[in-house]
Amino acid sequence: QDAQGFMRVWFMDGTKRLGTVNIWVHHGSGSGNSAAAPVQKLESYVYGEWEADIYIIGHMTKMAGVPKNRCYPIWEGVPHLSHRKKLLIGSGGFSLAYVEHSRQGQVPRGGYVEQRMMKPVVLGCPIIRITPSLVRREKGIDQRAWAPRITVET
Repeated sequence: QDAQGFMRVWFMDGTKRLGTVNIWVHHGSGSGNSAAAPVQKLESYVYGEWEADIYIIGHMTKMAGVPKNRCYPIWEGVPHLSHRKKLLIGSGGFSLAYVEHSRQGQVPRGGYVEQRMMKPVVLGCPIIRITPSLVRREKGIDQRAWAPRITVET
């Protein structure tokens, strides 16, 4: 059964809140043969109803990390356009597919993946790095905006 959830990560400087990063995570539903499958599933969510900085999907054992830019207006102070990078991430996996000398009970036999001639998968998971940052919005305006640097290593 599919499950999803939101997480909010707060960044602090002592007792002062600098900003947040919102993460939307979904268990996933499989059915992705290509390395791009997790990203393709997540693309509709970036432009849809769910607002987050990072979107993560599992259940495909495909590791992927793709940035997408999202533009939006800022109405406070001097109106201007801004953008925020969104990350689409396939969480990877740790299911070992092909194992030499594998057995089922006492019978030498390949596992589920081998019997169904499935492709081997990359083992491991992506690393998400979030670097807190405040940047000046415009020259001459003494306002600093929350602009974390978010990267992913696959």
